[in-house]
Amino acid sequence: MTKAQAAALLTAIEGQGLACSVNLTFPQPGVEQWTVTIPETQPLTGTQLGQLAAYCANNGLTLSGTFSYLGVS
Repeated sequence: MTKAQAAALLTAIEGQGLACSVNLTFPQPGVEQWTVTIPETQPLTGTQLGQLAAYCANNGLTLSGTFSYLGVS
């Protein structure tokens, strides 16, 4: 993801009141790789997860997840 995409996603996540972090790595010289991470312990509602999935799909981003707990009610 680009820096602009990371910044836009960060703004969207912060707008939901969720914790997150942004990381920059250089997998090859001169190649930036930005990632946005929501802590696996951060609770998400089904609506928030759906909005995040839609945001990623609409912006060509890949969504992956690691869950420490998954509940259904």
